[in-house]
Amino acid sequence: MPDDLTTVFDLARASAELAMRIERALGSWHGVGFDDLGLLLELHAAPGGVLPVTTLAAARGVTPASVVRRLGPLERIGVIVRERDSHAARRSTIRLTPAGATLAVDAGATADEVARAALHERWSPAQLEALREVLDPTRSARRS
Repeated sequence: MPDDLTTVFDLARASAELAMRIERALGSWHGVGFDDLGLLLELHAAPGGVLPVTTLAAARGVTPASVVRRLGPLERIGVIVRERDSHAARRSTIRLTPAGATLAVDAGATADEVARAALHERWSPAQLEALREVLDPTRSARRS
């Protein structure tokens, strides 16, 4: 039986392999990466397509600095707009543009197709259901 650290490494490797597969499809078809899509989908789900950087980072489970690094390329292609708070220079809000909303939907559909194929190649329906049950607390914690 694997020890806990080995299990964590196994989860990380499986996650990385799945993400890379989706990344290749997204880059080929939509010109964005897996992490970019995560940001776009979070914004797309937000009221008005707007979130503070700190909220966006917390939703993705990363630091605000890592989100800020991803924003420049997304801003340059016109899918998000960074709005700086005039009262607090360090605080900024990110708004999804109409082009960003379209990209989120289209790239999300591509990623979903690739994810479905990759998951079903690797695990049986019963294993996938068990995996979803195990991961549900992680998903629930992200929503709060």
